[in-house]
Amino acid sequence: MKLMYATLNGLTLALLGGLVLSCNQKPEQQTQNVPQADSTHCLAKEVTTQTTEVKATTPIQKISLTGKVNYNPDKVVRFVPLIDGVVSKVNFALGDYVKKGQVMLELRSSELTNLSTDLKTAQATLRTAERNLASVKEMYEDKLATEKELVVAESEVDVAKQSIIKAQETLNLYGGSLEKGVLVVKAVSNGYVVEKNIVVGQQVEAGTDALFTISDLKQVWVTANIYTGQLGQVKEGMPVEITTTAYPNTVFHGKISRFSNVFDPNERVLKAQIFLDNPGLLLKPEMFVIIRVKKTGNETTMAVPTQAVVFDEDRYFVVKYQDECNLELVNLTPLFQNSDSTYFHGGVRVGDKILTKNQLLVYNQLKQTKAAH
Repeated sequence: MKLMYATLNGLTLALLGGLVLSCNQKPEQQTQNVPQADSTHCLAKEVTTQTTEVKATTPIQKISLTGKVNYNPDKVVRFVPLIDGVVSKVNFALGDYVKKGQVMLELRSSELTNLSTDLKTAQATLRTAERNLASVKEMYEDKLATEKELVVAESEVDVAKQSIIKAQETLNLYGGSLEKGVLVVKAVSNGYVVEKNIVVGQQVEAGTDALFTISDLKQVWVTANIYTGQLGQVKEGMPVEITTTAYPNTVFHGKISRFSNVFDPNERVLKAQIFLDNPGLLLKPEMFVIIRVKKTGNETTMAVPTQAVVFDEDRYFVVKYQDECNLELVNLTPLFQNSDSTYFHGGVRVGDKILTKNQLLVYNQLKQTKAAH
């Protein structure tokens, strides 16, 4: 069990002499349940203190895990080329914010030549068919053309339109539009360019790795690593606190959303996913994080702020406060501890006041006074 505590150093001890003054109390005036050695001194006015009350509470144990930030898989778009070609233009850089419809790159390909020819032929055929249909309609109205001729003319227009649609659908399948003989690839959603694997002049092959990836970083996934010994303690739905070395004073709150069904064969851990909002886009993909899973206990215990606990000679103490002249050192046996609270049984009672400021100074003087008696 890892415990956090306050400690004393030599300089602090050397400054203590004038911080506690005698109250000149008579023995019969002293409170009986406070040791003689503690109650014969009062705090000097120069010593500022703060107190808090011992509380009965349900303990919260924090289990530390490591993890990494990843994209939200529901908000990721990857462009994988479906034709061979050469990149002729790139209009973005890694980290850029792009909008839907923005031109990302241009690609030249021999496969586009036939497609371009087919599209132009279909467009020319459509123009001819539409002119012919207009002429046949006039003749039909003047009873110079038959209904069959009108139907044939309309059918030719439909065939030409379908040829254009087919060519355009093929272009859409390739991921862009055909302009000036090149494939123009546009962003299909708003987001940040989080991966870029392309440069001008690069030869690309159909079906290879994504040339670029766009992700909306307003929401991210955090992947937590859970070792075998922690599986019994960590459950789906448990709340978590997440911190990073980049923002040590910022805590991100979430909960465990789901577990993987298999162990990672390389890291030998079970992966858990945590879905997080990302205000200010502080969390970046591949950033390492510390995850503290909050496990609530079943039994009620007493708790004091961890900052109030003094560790000395392999024991844990708090300074119990009644008034400026009645202070007592109390030895605690912690059950466990987190950065906020220390949980324990016995030693003090619910409602007792303990020092949370300058407790190190007072502790040392009380200890010296008690030793002298």
